Amino acid sequence: MTIRTSLSFSFICTVATGAVAQNVADEIVFQSDRLGSLDIFAMASEGTGQRRLTSSGAADYSPTISPDGSVIAFVSDRDGTNHVFIMDMDGGNQRRLTAGIDEEDEPAWAPDGESLYLRRHVSGVPEIWMVEIETGAAEPAVANDVAYNYATVSPVGTRFIVNVNRDDGMEIWMMDLEGNDLRRVRTRTAWAMMPRWSPDGLQIAYGAAETPPFMGGAVEIHVIGVDGNNDRQLTTEETVSEYPCWSPDGNRIVFQSFRDGDFELYVMNVDGSGMRALTDNEHFDGRPSWGPTLQPF
Repeated sequence: MTIRTSLSFSFICTVATGAVAQNVADEIVFQSDRLGSLDIFAMASEGTGQRRLTSSGAADYSPTISPDGSVIAFVSDRDGTNHVFIMDMDGGNQRRLTAGIDEEDEPAWAPDGESLYLRRHVSGVPEIWMVEIETGAAEPAVANDVAYNYATVSPVGTRFIVNVNRDDGMEIWMMDLEGNDLRRVRTRTAWAMMPRWSPDGLQIAYGAAETPPFMGGAVEIHVIGVDGNNDRQLTTEETVSEYPCWSPDGNRIVFQSFRDGDFELYVMNVDGSGMRALTDNEHFDGRPSWGPTLQPF
């Protein structure tokens, strides 16, 4: 299962969409199995108004809100293999974005919202591809045989941050959109997972572990500067806290945590203060995306 972040503004404003004015608020979308199957849900950023958006009976997961708040991209195996779909913010107009038989996951928006990056498994090797939203046309974005994971694009649309698996850990790397100019973002821990840009492009939130979670290691949320400096730990529960996602204004971070014995969504300020739960049930809630949503007045 994988992730997304929003690359947009969060303040309340009025946007003209054709002749219809829209109110822009911010919401969180996430995946949950609370009703049996794995589905996409949405809620207000304070945790209220939780509602189900998909009900295909298949596994629908990894939602990510478009930069303008008009649609959600997500992954579904409703066609028998994982592919990327998009839908309106209310769950309507669900349609598959891509063609082909290769398995796909990890959708991440380009900042202009006109294209989407995803991970496509070609001949067993995960590659980063770019897909045009209007046409569904897809092409490789990074020509490299390295297995890059959790790729997201900087807010100005010039660089990726990615995860790279190593024998002794997982690293965060930065590169341009063609896969060149590679450099490692040096973190304090051996396992640095699921990195996400801050909205201003100056910081990266990630899950940090000294030993891998599949060996029982704790995962904590960290934030680090893009230059590799000022790495700081925000959570201290010694459990699994992962998949951080920034609020559109950059002041808070939402993440999934196992601190209560099952995965729930929590939110905190960027200094780790003010932590509180947004969901509370005995099922899995996780993989959040926080972004603007277009709503009629």
